[in-house]
Amino acid sequence: MSLIRVRLMALRPVRRYSLQTLATVALSLSMGATSTLADAPLTKRVDATPLKPPMAVNWKYSSIPFSFNPAAPVVADGTLYYASGLRLHAIDPTTGREKWRYPQDNFLATPVLATPTVSNGAIYFSAGDGLYALDAVTGKQKWPSYSVRSGVVTTPVIIGSNLYFGGGDRKLYAIDVEKGEPAGGIWSQGRRIGIDAGGDFAGDIATNGDLLYYVTNDGALRALNLTTGLAKWAKKVNTTSPNMTPILSGEYVYVAAGDTVYGFRAATGLPQGNVRLFADSTAPPVIDADGNIFVVNSDRFIVAVTNRGRPLWKNYPRVEHEVLVAPIIVGDSLIVGTAVGGIFAFDHATGKLLWNYNIQPSSLRADSIPTVANISAQPVLYNGSLFVLTDDGAMTSFRADAADGLPPVVTPITPEQGDYLKGTPPFYIAAKLVDEGSGIDFSTLSLKVDDKPIPRRPLNDATGERPGYVIETDTGYLEYAILEGDSGRTVTLANGHHNITLTVKDWMGNTTTKTWSFAVDDSLTKRSRRPGSTPTNGTQTNPGGRPGGTNGGGGRPGGGGKSGGGGGRPGGAGGRPGGGGGGAGSGD
Repeated sequence: MSLIRVRLMALRPVRRYSLQTLATVALSLSMGATSTLADAPLTKRVDATPLKPPMAVNWKYSSIPFSFNPAAPVVADGTLYYASGLRLHAIDPTTGREKWRYPQDNFLATPVLATPTVSNGAIYFSAGDGLYALDAVTGKQKWPSYSVRSGVVTTPVIIGSNLYFGGGDRKLYAIDVEKGEPAGGIWSQGRRIGIDAGGDFAGDIATNGDLLYYVTNDGALRALNLTTGLAKWAKKVNTTSPNMTPILSGEYVYVAAGDTVYGFRAATGLPQGNVRLFADSTAPPVIDADGNIFVVNSDRFIVAVTNRGRPLWKNYPRVEHEVLVAPIIVGDSLIVGTAVGGIFAFDHATGKLLWNYNIQPSSLRADSIPTVANISAQPVLYNGSLFVLTDDGAMTSFRADAADGLPPVVTPITPEQGDYLKGTPPFYIAAKLVDEGSGIDFSTLSLKVDDKPIPRRPLNDATGERPGYVIETDTGYLEYAILEGDSGRTVTLANGHHNITLTVKDWMGNTTTKTWSFAVDDSLTKRSRRPGSTPTNGTQTNPGGRPGGTNGGGGRPGGGGKSGGGGGRPGGAGGRPGGGGGGAGSGD
């Protein structure tokens, strides 16, 4: 593949980006594993399996929550494996029923912090206290866990007869995959086990079979010779990104760090040119078979460029919440998961939205349902099913042929049915829209007040100068606000009864029309808004970071409010707990 070259312009802060300045340019073959992993889990192929959105929930399996869970699911030999905090689950991917879990009746002492690896009938996973190996069919231990006091902080990588991983003590380890003992030679000399990595790991590891690549927190991308244990080369990179995992593509290795993408020849470390960006990347990128590059930046734009840095799409879509993991490409679709449970499918050639769904939080206990369900691990495709893990501990299976005969549910928040209000500003209409089957097609949404259509305005229009309602597609929250002095005019509602009508379809075509009434009486004493009903032009706080592992660093810091406004949503009427679909299981 030819090197991407972009003519760089002088950097300066801007609020509005052209397609070129939005282009985050880097390469990746990153994707959730769908087969036995005998090679590095970070050099996976883009899946060419056809996928035809929209999709609907097929089943949902619930287990214990683990905030910002970074461990992606793996499918191998007809079994879906996933970790959620202190337990590993083996699930039938067709029915969602549990095959086994480890430990069966107890919990691990420390959480699983990286994606498991499956090879030759065994599954290997890392935790804060060491490395575990289980029989992939029975869930029984293959050999006693290999203890690492500082914890294992990377995904295990199998090359030949050795399993390699990084420890929290700044060391690289090699374990004999059959015996569970330290590999010989340079990897265990007397009492010295492992070799010095040169610093704390700032991301996961990648390998092409000869060299092992990783970034340390001193800002160095390092290439290590697995035979000699010696450094092949090291190059300085930025250290401002939360996940600086090297991405191998052909003869090159790339690292997206902060607002820069660094490119080097994988064999020699020879620089191949850097690309400066106007916004930081929030996760590694992904590249398709034609060399087109897809990445999400910190302004939440989904950027698509050709392998020469030219815009691939006419317009770049934007999601409402932070993207914590790299997108995946499945067939002709680009799949993007977000915080707060948003899952999106875009046509990867045009950027057109093909489907989106909001995963509602669920719990094994009705009295402790989380407020959000973040997607912080990559989804995975297997046999026509898309599996999405959320940090409430739930695994959701989506299929294009899953049955969905139920329409969306619309829950009015304010005003409530039969309310008596004053008709002078400020005046708010708010509702929650949920569809647990195929998700809501927001392009079909219609809001009317007394049969008068209300236009939709962009969510990022924080000024409120443009009339209309806003809708958060990730959460299904709708609000229409009439404020005093709005656009230099005063809008009032006449005394008497008024109707609100909201019509919307889900992605399978099921339709809901919800009408509720309220009355205006200007003789009433003006009352303040109900507690918990804060308009969306304030500041919304994102959840904090996931906990660090043993002797490890802290989690991802909580983000600030949305760019340009967007704040607290009114309380009341959240989505229904759990999720639809048959064959739901639980891991209690």
